[in-house]
Amino acid sequence: MLIHVGLHKTGTSYLQKHVFPNASLGFRAVANHAEVISRVVLCNPFGDITADIRRAFGPRIDAAVRDGLCPVISCEKLSGSPASGTFWWAEGARRLLAAF
Repeated sequence: MLIHVGLHKTGTSYLQKHVFPNASLGFRAVANHAEVISRVVLCNPFGDITADIRRAFGPRIDAAVRDGLCPVISCEKLSGSPASGTFWWAEGARRLLAAF
C-alpha cells in the first residue's frame, strides 16, 4: 500500500491524474480527496477513527491487492496547508498507520 502525503509543489497533481489511477503502471487509487479529508483529516477525533477508515477504504484496498495492484491513498490535505498554517501530516499518518 502506498500512502502519498502530497507535499505542495512536488508533482502531486500529475501523479494523481496519470500514475495512481493507472492499472498498467501497477497502481489503483482507492480513495478520492473528499473521502480522505472527511475520514482522515477532519474526522471526529472522539469516534473510532481507525474502524471508520478501515470500513471505508479496506474493501477497495483488498480488491486492489487481489487484482495484483498497489492500492494508493493520495491527498494534499494530508500534508496540511502551509499558506493557512495547518499541518496535519503527523496526525493523518498516525490515523492511517493505526488503520492499516
